[in-house]
Amino acid sequence: MRDDEIRRYHSRKAHLNFDDADEIWAVIAQAKYAVLSMVKPDGEPCCVPLSLGWDRNENCLYFHTGFVGEKIEALRAHPRTCALILRDDGYLYGQCRHRFQSVICTGVVRELDDEAEKRAALVRLFHCLEGDHAEQTLRLRKVDGMPMSRVNILRMDIDGFSGKRTQGEK
Repeated sequence: MRDDEIRRYHSRKAHLNFDDADEIWAVIAQAKYAVLSMVKPDGEPCCVPLSLGWDRNENCLYFHTGFVGEKIEALRAHPRTCALILRDDGYLYGQCRHRFQSVICTGVVRELDDEAEKRAALVRLFHCLEGDHAEQTLRLRKVDGMPMSRVNILRMDIDGFSGKRTQGEK
């Protein structure tokens, strides 16, 4: 289903939705993982949590993964996917509701082949996940000299997103 087809369905609680790019990227920036949803070659749905990297300038998400398995087969067969990024601020006892912010990104996922692009994406992933410790981790993992043939990075080029949050949150 294309993003414009998804939007024809209206949220029952539209007042909780947000689509401001700065707010969307603020939710993405604090996340360490996303749940990537996809369709397997046989048409069955599946989803998997993956460590998350992102680049706002490139309008993309990055995921580190293996070279084989159900996820890779699904993405090779059906590269159009969506990713859920969730900030869970906990259940509000006695109020029967959750405090949260969520973003759903839609787009096409591809495996990176170019060595330089793959290395840059891996560095970006470390920076997103490790924050101030990224440079130390990169040195310890010897990423500069690491053969990129041993690394598989997925890139999701975002073509649509939407956000939703608990009423009153910002």
